[in-house]
Amino acid sequence: MDSRTASPTAATNGRRRIELARRTCVIDADCIAIRPSPAALLPPFLGIVLGGLCFFLIVADVISWHGALPFGLLAVLLAGALIMIPLSAMGLIYGAIGSSVLIDRRKQSVTWQQGLLGLGVGTRELVPFWKIEAIVVGEEGAQEGRPTEEIAQWEILLHKKSGDSLTLGRVSAARTLAAPSLARAVEVAQAVSDLTGAPLQVRASA
Repeated sequence: MDSRTASPTAATNGRRRIELARRTCVIDADCIAIRPSPAALLPPFLGIVLGGLCFFLIVADVISWHGALPFGLLAVLLAGALIMIPLSAMGLIYGAIGSSVLIDRRKQSVTWQQGLLGLGVGTRELVPFWKIEAIVVGEEGAQEGRPTEEIAQWEILLHKKSGDSLTLGRVSAARTLAAPSLARAVEVAQAVSDLTGAPLQVRASA
């Protein structure tokens, strides 16, 4: 695992959109926004629909079909409803009210906002640019000696001069796609480094 530091460069004009794990990063000349991805809402929504369908079939069998469905099928439908509805509901809530990160050159600050369907509704954390020590890309779990073998998980961190670290975003991919997923993480981190003036450190290798 190597470590290198890149000096800030001029911000790129024009808008770029980079997909992260359950997040979308939109990069403009003077602002970077990392928000919950709308696409992340689709799987849990489908899970709720399927779980609701399982529950509907059970109710229909009890009320209207008078036990026409086999007992084994009813057991599968009940298990599906009990598993899919709660898990999908949690995923839907997380995607709908997940936090957003805004990096604003004009305000000279990085803000973590509690979100609601992509809208910031309250500030959770605010870090002025001058308090940032570095923007770091590393493999999640590597420092503890427990990186996953099958899945590559890259974490983009903001290191404060106080020693605290805050997560800007993550990129996950199969280990065979580690290189392009790391490149996406580095691209986002480089853009944040350019905007904030903080050095970029990449402590990972694909």
